[in-house]
Amino acid sequence: MRPVDKTGLGTYPYAVDVSTQADLETTLQQIKIPFGSTAKTPITNAFGVPNPSAWDVINGLITAKGPKPKPKKKAQAYAKLKLVKGTITTKLGDMYAEANLPLQAQLGRYCSFCEMPTLQAVAVEHIVPKAPYPLFYIAWDNFLLACSVCNSCKGNNPPRSDLQFTPQPADEVGYFDTIKNTYLWPNGFSNVYKNTKPQLQYQGSNGNWFPVTNPVQPGTAQTGADVETRTITANVYATVATAAGPKLKLRNNVPVRVQLVPVGARATNMLELAALNKRSGLTVSDIRMWTRTELWFTALNSLNTLKKATVATFPDYWDLFIAAVPRNGLYSVYVTLIDLLGPSRSWLVPGTTTPMMKQFLDTIVGPNYFPGTDTADAP
Repeated sequence: MRPVDKTGLGTYPYAVDVSTQADLETTLQQIKIPFGSTAKTPITNAFGVPNPSAWDVINGLITAKGPKPKPKKKAQAYAKLKLVKGTITTKLGDMYAEANLPLQAQLGRYCSFCEMPTLQAVAVEHIVPKAPYPLFYIAWDNFLLACSVCNSCKGNNPPRSDLQFTPQPADEVGYFDTIKNTYLWPNGFSNVYKNTKPQLQYQGSNGNWFPVTNPVQPGTAQTGADVETRTITANVYATVATAAGPKLKLRNNVPVRVQLVPVGARATNMLELAALNKRSGLTVSDIRMWTRTELWFTALNSLNTLKKATVATFPDYWDLFIAAVPRNGLYSVYVTLIDLLGPSRSWLVPGTTTPMMKQFLDTIVGPNYFPGTDTADAP
């Protein structure tokens, strides 16, 4: 996963402070929601004013979701809120949708979870899901970007009944902080890359999966891709035991995959939350692992070509290589492969003392490639 850093609200107009419960409530009370002319009468009936605060509206939404109260006056108020529930939900959706463009400007058009480029549609994803935690509906600190598959996999999780809330937090900000600290989110953790690093694996004859010992060994190459079964095959090298000791052996046309390997509980929780290691099935809706595996070999081929470049040919090879990066996405695959091809930054740009990893990172952290990337823990 790519570690990212949101630098501020950008053009998003709603400043919700989630530092403490008091700050959250105060800032929500200060934001007035301008409902359209057709909604003003029912909104006024429900809240007493045509432009209620975000605090009033969100609490009204919570009330409208709850059980109908029995006392007559409470029941009447409930009925008025119930009547505008759809209007409230639509308006809040329009408000947080305003974060889409500033998020794209800061993070690029990539899913914050699977790292895929989202050329057609990218959604504002709530870290703390809005259904069980509505007070964070329009809070900038609660936003990332997600593709439709990651958005669907994450859903409304974690629920309020999750075991991580033991003991139960004292207030809503307590829930928010607990969720932020239980998962290795792309935003806020510079070590998210090294703790969810992609790894090339092959399937043995017994059906089990094993790490490829040297995934950049010359001769490693994709040999097939069966769309019907979502199976990718490759020639890879694996270590086998011999009488003379461990030896690399070529395995031809074996099924392969690129998994994200979690380090620590937070990373494990994050990968499970977005189902990032889910096998690509027989439908077109989830091809994340399939795409990640194919790109591994595409990127490896490009980098092997780049590694053969001379002082004279490097600029042209570099331009061809780097032009494909934003189209492919998957920052973590590129960084992993460059590190494998030049451990400890030993691969130098021809004719210079500049490591290839530095050349890559210095180039891709920008508006045309992977904006907002936190490279503090890059290899």
